[in-house]
Amino acid sequence: MRKARTRLRVASGYVNGEQAAFFNGTTEYSYLSGGTEPFSSSNTSKFSFEFRTSSSNGVLWWESEWIGSKSNDFLTIHLRKGRVNVAVNFGNDTLKSVTTNLAVVNGKWHRVAVERREHRTTVIIDDKVTTIVSSPNASRLNTNGLVYIGYGGLVSLGGIRQKGFN
Repeated sequence: MRKARTRLRVASGYVNGEQAAFFNGTTEYSYLSGGTEPFSSSNTSKFSFEFRTSSSNGVLWWESEWIGSKSNDFLTIHLRKGRVNVAVNFGNDTLKSVTTNLAVVNGKWHRVAVERREHRTTVIIDDKVTTIVSSPNASRLNTNGLVYIGYGGLVSLGGIRQKGFN
C-alpha cells in the first residue's frame, strides 16, 4: 500500500482576463492520483481553492473511489441554491451535511479551505468557519485518489484559481 500525495495540474486559461480553470456547463476536470492502485487511507487532509460562479447549483469538489467500488466514503463541496454545501461520509458513518448561509452567486471570488483531522472536518468559506463532526468510529476517508473538480460541468461561467493542496 502506498500513500498518495495529491497534486493538481490545471492547464493555464483565462476567465475574463484572469488566469483560472474554467467550467462552462459542458466541461469538467478530473484529477486522478493513484488511479486503481490501492493506498493507505487517510485520517487527515488539507486543501484550499478559490471560485466564482453565476450558477446556483453545481459540484466544486468530489473525492471518492471509483464508481462501483465497495467503499461508500466521499467528501463533496457543492453549490446548492446559491450556497456552499459540504457533505462527508466515511463509509460506516451516516452522511453529515452542512449548508452555509453565505450566498456565493455574485460574480466575486470566494475562498474555500478544508482541513480534516480524524473525525472532524473544518471548512472555512470567506473567513466563516463551518465544522462537520463525524462519529469517532469513522475517521478515515478511504479513496483511491480520485478527485473531480467542476464535476459534471455544473459550475458555469465561473472558475477556480489559486489551488493549494497537501
